Amino acid sequence: MKSAWTALALGAAFAQGTALAQTAPGNGVTIYGRLDVVVDAVRFSSTPTTTSANARYLSTDTSYWGVRGTEDLGGGWRAQFKLENGFSVDTGALGSATAFWNREALVGVGHSQYGTVLLGSQYGPAFWITAKVDPFQRSGNGALFNLLQANAGNAQRGYRLVQDNAVQYISPTFAGFTGRVLYGLSERPSEPRDLGEFKSFGLEYAQGPFYAGLSYEDEGVATAPAGGERSKKTYTLGATYDFKFVKLHGYLLRNKLEASPGDLEGYLLGLTYPIGRGAIRTSYAAAEVDGVAGSKATVAAIGYTHELSKRTTLYTGYARLNNGATANFGLWPSSKTYGTAARGQDISSLQVGIRHFF
Repeated sequence: MKSAWTALALGAAFAQGTALAQTAPGNGVTIYGRLDVVVDAVRFSSTPTTTSANARYLSTDTSYWGVRGTEDLGGGWRAQFKLENGFSVDTGALGSATAFWNREALVGVGHSQYGTVLLGSQYGPAFWITAKVDPFQRSGNGALFNLLQANAGNAQRGYRLVQDNAVQYISPTFAGFTGRVLYGLSERPSEPRDLGEFKSFGLEYAQGPFYAGLSYEDEGVATAPAGGERSKKTYTLGATYDFKFVKLHGYLLRNKLEASPGDLEGYLLGLTYPIGRGAIRTSYAAAEVDGVAGSKATVAAIGYTHELSKRTTLYTGYARLNNGATANFGLWPSSKTYGTAARGQDISSLQVGIRHFF
């Protein structure tokens, strides 16, 4: 039993997440986590308002710990829960100033034939697709979410990561297909009542060496200036194909924001080339708002991961971010320290890190 839970914990951050608990046998509670620390040498280019600079960071990548469990209710039914907290290994600080269980906090019930219903704060369907199609496995300076996830650099223009006050249904897998439907309540008693409401679905297919997933999000977000509500719709499509000697990765995103000058379009192309106990990972990503001059940003990255064991990985990587004149994206994970870049500022990052699961 202990070895089975250890294997589940190793994949918790990426490929299966809450879906793992759907098939967890018997009853039990486990404590699990990931510690990920990187030394990052970063260079910032000059802009009309800033001078060039170099800095070295000891940054934490995605680090967390959590508690997860299941109970056999009989007749094929299972209850499950998950509480997960993100934190910074370099400082010991919590990942959020407002939420202790800031990654996921949920409880639910499921059946192998009928699917699972989860209630709480949880990742949206788009997240699980990126976890499977990103060559960098949502880690390091080449991670897909640098440009395509809603963050400080792209405000409301990317897919959403976590939705609070959410109800989600996850279907059983049938002929390789798995579906997710998530609804996040706005909980507003007065107008604009749709502000914060979130509706999303995802469909994934996995068969042999091929994987594909698509998602749709419809969210009520604040107007600019604040005081009203407008619609944000995001469409994503991702796929991988594993030839064994090389794995190909692709991802497309389109975001439509009401009362915005244009749609945001983004994509990623990448490959993973296994070498013994390691792998070379590379990707090229781009994002641009249609019709907005200087809005394009690109990230080119190459890295190497080496598995010391099933739980410990050493890795290194180089990434180059080019921001257009009006773009101000940052490079993970050192961006947690320096924040977003100045508009039009290019950034290069060379990192060496270690990742350990428990």
